[in-house]
Amino acid sequence: MQVLSCANTTPAYGATGSVPVLNVAIGETFCIETNDRFEMMPGGGQPDPEIVRALIGPVHVEGIAAGDTLAIEIVDITPRTDCGYLLASSRFGLLGDQVATRAKVIPIRGDQVFLTDQTTIRYAPMIGKIGVAPDRPEPGTATGAFGGALSCIQIAPGATLYVKAARDGAGVCLEDVHAAMGDGEATASAVEMAARVTLRCTRYEGPVLPLPALTNADELVVFAKGDTADVAARAATDALLEALMTHRDIDLTEAALIVGAAGDVRISFIGSTPVQARAAIARHLSGI
Repeated sequence: MQVLSCANTTPAYGATGSVPVLNVAIGETFCIETNDRFEMMPGGGQPDPEIVRALIGPVHVEGIAAGDTLAIEIVDITPRTDCGYLLASSRFGLLGDQVATRAKVIPIRGDQVFLTDQTTIRYAPMIGKIGVAPDRPEPGTATGAFGGALSCIQIAPGATLYVKAARDGAGVCLEDVHAAMGDGEATASAVEMAARVTLRCTRYEGPVLPLPALTNADELVVFAKGDTADVAARAATDALLEALMTHRDIDLTEAALIVGAAGDVRISFIGSTPVQARAAIARHLSGI
């Protein structure tokens, strides 16, 4: 299996002048290593802003053309070290106006993450930033049909993320991997960790989806953003309604009744703009 080292950073999705640092075939399984961007903070150091903003990539997927929908399957996520780092900041996040800045080393042992010696949570790895090159360069914090900083806890092993390739080869990049994260990422940090992320990319040729979108064994998930939580939630719900109307061949009111009875609206990231939201529904109700 090909492995892309975490030394291969790029400043943006589709960064000007960037060239592929790994070439893979459609359907090939490959691995991307990521950095732990906050490992110096528990000792009193400050993270390098360039490392915090950087992505790993780009990966060229042979046979993917501009305009294709790329399906990125998250096969596995494993830690590169035996710990992660958890940060509260007095400057960032939903709780930034209430908390003191504090950074902690968080041990990771097997399927457990140790917030303290007495408090453990389940190891639940996810990817905060993953996407492809858009029409023009976009920073790591951006989101759109190309993917980006979706901050979704469901971008995890067993899930497939669907994004729009704007350039031949797609140019897959990712970073910001967590051992665990709560919806909303209230302190603008989760259990940040250096990781090995195993992926498989294919061309999606199924029913039309509002992009970006995600499927796993249980749900269809669609994404949106907005200046407020209300605006983001409404946009995500509208995207889900669109998917239901298309794939179940029903009108808007019927789709809304299904969403009202069985859909979920979730906040992925809040505390700065744009707010990231998503809407989800069971796969068997989605028509996909």
